[in-house]
Amino acid sequence: HVGVSTLEGARANAFRNGDEPVSPVDGAQPLERNGMAVADEAAVNALQQRIEADRLSGLWIVFHDYSTRACAKWVPASSIATALRRGGVFARANLNFTIDDHQVKHPHFAADSGDFFAVPDPETYRPIPYRPGLGRVLSYLCTEDGELWDGCPRGRLQLIPTSPGPPPQ
Repeated sequence: HVGVSTLEGARANAFRNGDEPVSPVDGAQPLERNGMAVADEAAVNALQQRIEADRLSGLWIVFHDYSTRACAKWVPASSIATALRRGGVFARANLNFTIDDHQVKHPHFAADSGDFFAVPDPETYRPIPYRPGLGRVLSYLCTEDGELWDGCPRGRLQLIPTSPGPPPQ
């Protein structure tokens, strides 16, 4: 595994080792970048209640890399509440791999490039029908400071206008 930054090392190791991570910060605000909210506390609370009602034993926090390859972190039931607010930690160096799992020739993200957090998008939650007791949620990639990371594929897609503007003059 690639190294963990010192700022989030303890929390990251808690997720990796299956221990209970730190408690979420009270009064958490929506994660925003460029005016786009990633999630708000009411949506996260509603999702947490839905997951509890679904009696999950675990949750897959999924992100898609630049090759559209799905990557996931399994979170045990005891850590879901925190993971919904803070996300699962991944090394940026993981983005250096191709769809056939080979490292690119000239990687942009070195082993010391830090981490990002896959923060769940509450609107994407679904139980996994072929894996009873498990659910999955898609995510936005955020920095250690909780801002939407500029390298987030879903975040970049959100910035593309959904309707064509006026033609160039």
